[in-house]
Amino acid sequence: MTPRLATKACATTPPRFMRPVAEYFDAAVAMEYERLVDPSGRTRIPEELIHDTAGLGVPHYSAYLHEIFGAFERMALEDDKTVPHVPLTTTTITTVTRAQIDAQWLFYEATEEMTPAQFCNALAIRLNVIPRHLQLLGSKCNCGYVYPVDDAKSLEHLFSCARSSPVSFTTRHNLIRDTIIRVARNFGITCSKEPTCFTYTSGQHRRPDILFHTEPSPIAIDVSLVAGNPNSDIGDDIKQKEKEKQDAHKVAVENSNCRFYPFVMATRGLLGTDATNF
Repeated sequence: MTPRLATKACATTPPRFMRPVAEYFDAAVAMEYERLVDPSGRTRIPEELIHDTAGLGVPHYSAYLHEIFGAFERMALEDDKTVPHVPLTTTTITTVTRAQIDAQWLFYEATEEMTPAQFCNALAIRLNVIPRHLQLLGSKCNCGYVYPVDDAKSLEHLFSCARSSPVSFTTRHNLIRDTIIRVARNFGITCSKEPTCFTYTSGQHRRPDILFHTEPSPIAIDVSLVAGNPNSDIGDDIKQKEKEKQDAHKVAVENSNCRFYPFVMATRGLLGTDATNF
């Protein structure tokens, strides 16, 4: 059964008859995602993340049987040709500590940019789990930190400690910068990397990361990543970094008749307000 077929079945079958089928379908989908995260089947996805838009965002058919059937029943009785839209997920989990709200990115397309294994690992990171074969329990970071049982704490340390990986923070920053440039150029937008055409009154040698040659005015952005801090809200940390970027670049950029956006994101994927507006 496919999701489209499941929706049609829920729309045309009274809930009391459809419930066993819907519950089986929901369980089967969750199991398939767990196998995607860990082919051994030994890693469990937290139940509260399966049907939440901040997690997997998988439709929860068994929880919305009455809503689906009722909506299509009203459509038939009122002879309304508009297909009703029934939300089948929840948004109970705060997104300030997680990745972007939209789970549509989970529809993976094979490209040269991300291998299937990388996608599976990225999915696990989004869900705060570490596949069993990659578990770090008991091992030590180069800084001396001992990884605990809690996968979420291990992941936060991996992303925030400069000694946890041979990949430096600068390399990570540059990869994101270059990805943004590549996407823009694919859409025909001319970009300049680290432009030096702006004059800073502070006398410091500064420059934004990217200048997009757009009309009616060019746009400059400066990329920054913020790691999670257990003692603060990641949303507040992003806002603080955005303010720092605005203070550093906005005047110089606007004096050249350009617009400036700080492109700040958390290491877990959450985009700042200015990055979203950009």
